Amino acid sequence: MYTTAGAITEGAIIKMYKLNANDGDYSSGLKWQVRNTGESLATKMTLNPSGFLGLATTTPQKPLHIEGATGSQVLITGASDTIGDTAGILLRAEAGESDSSLRAKGGIFFEREAANGLGKMHLAINSSNNNDSATKANARLTINGSGQVGIAKTTGMTSLLNFAANQNAADAGADNWSG
Repeated sequence: MYTTAGAITEGAIIKMYKLNANDGDYSSGLKWQVRNTGESLATKMTLNPSGFLGLATTTPQKPLHIEGATGSQVLITGASDTIGDTAGILLRAEAGESDSSLRAKGGIFFEREAANGLGKMHLAINSSNNNDSATKANARLTINGSGQVGIAKTTGMTSLLNFAANQNAADAGADNWSG
């Protein structure tokens, strides 16, 4: 990149780095560096020799390590504004398979129900012993925007019962469900 004075400066780069200075140890990774106007290059993404990818951290500790300021969030969006569509996270407790079957048996889905992104949250488990993955049709717990909860159902939900310790001396240690 050129400055108005004709000087050359580096812009965004992908850089290979060596993990250490030990002879015979060729452990290396990649760093993605970018710069803002008036600032030096800064590493924003790192792929370490273990295959761990770090976003906003140069020392990823897990396969995907995202670090941000206090209160930061990860945003996952669906590509549609259609009511009934979902955005979600699939969960799988199984190593990679050579047959390319996903088999993600758990999922967390947010389903759009109205304008402005209003909707409900589903926790889903697919208990089929096959190659299928969890979908919102497998919802086992659903929470709507009013805080109502459905267990094993996604409509006709009610308020969840409140749990409180029983205050009656005769029932000391007993629990009382009220709702």
